[in-house]
Amino acid sequence: MPSALAARAADRSRRAAARLVALAVLAAPALVACGDDNPFQGTASLDTQGGIAIVYPAVSSRAELPVALDFSGLRAARPGLRPTTGTPNFDVALDLDATGRVRVLLPQYVLIPLTGVPRIGAQASALPYDDAVIAPQQSYRYDTVTVANVGQTVFVQTPGTACSSSVPLYAKFVVDSVVGAERAMYVRMRLDPNCGFRSLAPGRPEE
Repeated sequence: MPSALAARAADRSRRAAARLVALAVLAAPALVACGDDNPFQGTASLDTQGGIAIVYPAVSSRAELPVALDFSGLRAARPGLRPTTGTPNFDVALDLDATGRVRVLLPQYVLIPLTGVPRIGAQASALPYDDAVIAPQQSYRYDTVTVANVGQTVFVQTPGTACSSSVPLYAKFVVDSVVGAERAMYVRMRLDPNCGFRSLAPGRPEE
Protein backbone atom coordinates (compact mmCIF):
# COMPACT_ATOMS: atom_id res chain seq x y z
CA MET A 1 0.00 0.00 0.00
CA PRO A 2 2.66 2.57 0.84
CA SER A 3 4.27 2.01 -2.55
CA ALA A 4 0.88 2.43 -4.28
CA LEU A 5 0.25 5.71 -2.38
CA ALA A 6 3.71 6.93 -3.32
CA ALA A 7 3.07 6.08 -6.97
CA ARG A 8 -0.24 7.96 -6.96
CA ALA A 9 1.43 10.98 -5.31
CA ALA A 10 4.20 10.96 -7.90
CA ASP A 11 1.61 10.74 -10.68
CA ARG A 12 -0.28 13.75 -9.25
CA SER A 13 2.98 15.72 -9.10
CA ARG A 14 3.76 14.92 -12.73
CA ARG A 15 0.29 16.00 -13.84
CA ALA A 16 0.53 19.25 -11.84
CA ALA A 17 3.89 20.02 -13.43
CA ALA A 18 2.44 19.35 -16.88
CA ARG A 19 -0.43 21.76 -16.19
CA LEU A 20 2.02 24.48 -15.15
CA VAL A 21 4.01 24.01 -18.35
CA ALA A 22 0.82 24.22 -20.41
CA LEU A 23 -0.26 27.41 -18.66
CA ALA A 24 3.15 28.96 -19.27
CA VAL A 25 2.88 28.15 -22.99
CA LEU A 26 -0.61 29.66 -23.18
CA ALA A 27 0.49 32.80 -21.34
CA ALA A 28 3.51 33.43 -23.55
CA PRO A 29 1.60 35.22 -26.37
CA ALA A 30 0.17 37.65 -23.83
CA LEU A 31 3.67 38.84 -23.09
CA VAL A 32 4.28 39.81 -26.69
CA ALA A 33 4.14 43.57 -27.25
CA CYS A 34 4.70 44.40 -23.58
CA GLY A 35 7.55 46.78 -22.90
CA ASP A 36 9.91 47.59 -20.07
CA ASP A 37 6.99 48.59 -17.83
CA ASN A 38 6.27 44.86 -17.79
CA PRO A 39 8.69 42.76 -15.71
CA PHE A 40 8.62 39.98 -18.31
CA GLN A 41 9.84 42.31 -21.15
CA GLY A 42 8.29 40.68 -24.18
CA THR A 43 8.91 41.35 -27.86
CA ALA A 44 7.26 44.16 -29.79
CA SER A 45 4.97 42.90 -32.54
CA LEU A 46 4.13 46.19 -34.29
CA ASP A 47 6.09 49.01 -35.90
CA THR A 48 5.67 52.53 -34.57
CA GLN A 49 3.16 54.57 -36.55
CA GLY A 50 3.38 58.18 -37.69
CA GLY A 51 0.83 60.64 -38.99
CA ILE A 52 0.03 64.28 -39.66
CA ALA A 53 -3.02 66.34 -38.77
CA ILE A 54 -4.41 69.86 -38.74
CA VAL A 55 -6.16 71.02 -35.58
CA TYR A 56 -7.54 74.34 -34.38
CA PRO A 57 -7.58 76.15 -31.01
CA ALA A 58 -10.06 74.39 -28.72
CA VAL A 59 -11.41 77.49 -27.00
CA SER A 60 -12.05 79.80 -29.93
CA SER A 61 -12.65 77.67 -33.02
CA ARG A 62 -15.91 77.03 -34.84
CA ALA A 63 -17.81 74.01 -33.55
CA GLU A 64 -17.28 71.91 -36.67
CA LEU A 65 -13.47 72.16 -36.64
CA PRO A 66 -11.23 69.44 -35.13
CA VAL A 67 -9.36 70.61 -32.04
CA ALA A 68 -7.93 67.39 -30.61
CA LEU A 69 -5.57 64.51 -31.40
CA ASP A 70 -6.53 60.84 -31.43
CA PHE A 71 -3.27 58.88 -31.31
CA SER A 72 -4.85 55.47 -31.85
CA GLY A 73 -6.20 56.69 -35.19
CA LEU A 74 -3.34 59.15 -35.85
CA ARG A 75 -5.92 61.78 -36.73
CA ALA A 76 -7.48 65.07 -35.76
CA ALA A 77 -10.79 64.82 -33.91
CA ARG A 78 -13.68 66.93 -32.73
CA PRO A 79 -14.10 65.96 -29.03
CA GLY A 80 -16.90 63.53 -28.40
CA LEU A 81 -17.61 59.92 -27.45
CA ARG A 82 -17.05 56.79 -29.51
CA PRO A 83 -20.50 55.33 -30.32
CA THR A 84 -19.38 51.74 -29.74
CA THR A 85 -17.68 52.18 -26.35
CA GLY A 86 -18.87 55.52 -24.96
CA THR A 87 -15.24 56.50 -24.33
CA PRO A 88 -13.61 59.76 -25.50
CA ASN A 89 -12.63 59.78 -29.16
CA PHE A 90 -9.43 61.74 -28.52
CA ASP A 91 -6.39 61.86 -26.24
CA VAL A 92 -5.49 65.55 -25.90
CA ALA A 93 -6.98 68.80 -27.14
CA LEU A 94 -4.85 71.75 -28.24
CA ASP A 95 -5.27 75.46 -27.75
CA LEU A 96 -3.11 78.57 -28.22
CA ASP A 97 -2.43 81.19 -25.57
CA ALA A 98 -2.16 84.93 -26.11
CA THR A 99 1.54 84.65 -26.97
CA GLY A 100 1.02 81.87 -29.54
CA ARG A 101 2.27 79.01 -27.38
CA VAL A 102 0.56 75.63 -27.60
CA ARG A 103 -1.59 74.61 -24.64
CA VAL A 104 -2.15 70.84 -24.23
CA LEU A 105 -5.50 70.56 -22.47
CA LEU A 106 -6.07 67.78 -19.93
CA PRO A 107 -8.11 66.05 -18.67
CA GLN A 108 -10.63 65.14 -21.33
CA TYR A 109 -13.62 66.31 -19.28
CA VAL A 110 -12.40 69.89 -19.78
CA LEU A 111 -14.08 69.59 -23.18
CA ILE A 112 -16.74 66.91 -22.78
CA PRO A 113 -19.02 66.23 -19.80
CA LEU A 114 -17.76 62.90 -18.59
CA THR A 115 -16.67 61.18 -15.41
CA GLY A 116 -14.12 58.40 -15.02
CA VAL A 117 -11.97 59.55 -17.93
CA PRO A 118 -8.68 57.73 -18.62
CA ARG A 119 -5.53 59.12 -16.99
CA ILE A 120 -3.50 60.80 -19.71
CA GLY A 121 -0.24 62.67 -19.16
CA ALA A 122 1.86 65.08 -21.22
CA GLN A 123 5.27 66.69 -20.90
CA ALA A 124 7.17 69.13 -23.08
CA SER A 125 10.69 68.16 -24.08
CA ALA A 126 13.83 70.03 -25.08
CA LEU A 127 14.64 67.33 -27.66
CA PRO A 128 14.00 68.04 -31.35
CA TYR A 129 11.14 65.95 -32.68
CA ASP A 130 13.31 63.65 -34.80
CA ASP A 131 15.74 63.11 -31.90
CA ALA A 132 12.99 62.31 -29.37
CA VAL A 133 13.14 58.56 -29.95
CA ILE A 134 12.52 57.25 -26.39
CA ALA A 135 9.59 58.50 -24.34
CA PRO A 136 10.32 59.14 -20.66
CA GLN A 137 8.59 56.97 -18.06
CA GLN A 138 8.09 59.68 -15.45
CA SER A 139 7.40 63.41 -14.94
CA TYR A 140 4.16 63.54 -16.94
CA ARG A 141 1.59 66.18 -16.02
CA TYR A 142 -1.91 64.79 -15.49
CA ASP A 143 -5.23 66.61 -15.19
CA THR A 144 -3.72 69.98 -16.02
CA VAL A 145 -2.39 72.14 -18.86
CA THR A 146 1.04 71.57 -20.41
CA VAL A 147 2.46 74.51 -22.39
CA ALA A 148 4.92 74.13 -25.27
CA ASN A 149 6.32 76.44 -27.90
CA VAL A 150 5.54 75.92 -31.57
CA GLY A 151 8.19 73.47 -32.78
CA GLN A 152 8.66 71.90 -29.34
CA THR A 153 8.22 68.14 -28.87
CA VAL A 154 5.52 66.94 -26.46
CA PHE A 155 5.45 63.37 -25.12
CA VAL A 156 2.11 61.77 -24.22
CA GLN A 157 1.37 58.78 -22.00
CA THR A 158 -2.08 57.33 -22.67
CA PRO A 159 -3.94 54.11 -21.79
CA GLY A 160 -4.16 51.55 -24.57
CA THR A 161 -7.50 49.82 -25.02
CA ALA A 162 -5.73 46.47 -25.55
CA CYS A 163 -3.24 46.98 -22.68
CA SER A 164 -3.35 46.24 -18.98
CA SER A 165 -4.68 49.17 -16.97
CA SER A 166 -1.21 49.66 -15.48
CA VAL A 167 0.66 49.52 -18.82
CA PRO A 168 0.27 52.63 -21.03
CA LEU A 169 1.02 53.52 -24.62
CA TYR A 170 3.50 56.28 -25.48
CA ALA A 171 3.31 58.90 -28.22
CA LYS A 172 4.83 62.21 -29.23
CA PHE A 173 3.74 65.18 -31.32
CA VAL A 174 4.94 68.59 -32.44
CA VAL A 175 3.07 71.62 -33.77
CA ASP A 176 5.32 72.63 -36.66
CA SER A 177 3.48 75.81 -37.59
CA VAL A 178 0.37 77.92 -37.01
CA VAL A 179 -1.21 79.27 -40.18
CA GLY A 180 -3.98 81.70 -41.11
CA ALA A 181 -6.64 83.73 -39.37
CA GLU A 182 -8.18 80.60 -37.87
CA ARG A 183 -4.75 79.64 -36.47
CA ALA A 184 -4.61 76.15 -37.95
CA MET A 185 -1.96 74.05 -36.18
CA TYR A 186 -0.01 71.67 -38.42
CA VAL A 187 0.94 68.64 -36.32
CA ARG A 188 3.22 65.65 -36.73
CA MET A 189 2.74 62.71 -34.36
CA ARG A 190 4.02 59.19 -33.74
CA LEU A 191 2.64 56.35 -31.60
CA ASP A 192 4.22 53.17 -30.29
CA PRO A 193 1.24 50.74 -30.41
CA ASN A 194 3.07 48.09 -28.34
CA CYS A 195 1.88 48.16 -24.73
CA GLY A 196 4.52 49.65 -22.46
CA PHE A 197 7.15 50.17 -25.16
CA ARG A 198 8.63 53.66 -25.22
CA SER A 199 10.43 53.71 -28.57
CA LEU A 200 9.22 56.45 -30.89
CA ALA A 201 11.74 55.89 -33.66
CA PRO A 202 10.50 54.55 -37.00
CA GLY A 203 10.39 50.76 -37.23
CA ARG A 204 9.98 47.88 -34.78
CA PRO A 205 10.85 48.97 -31.22
CA GLU A 206 13.24 47.17 -28.91
CA GLU A 207 12.29 48.98 -25.68
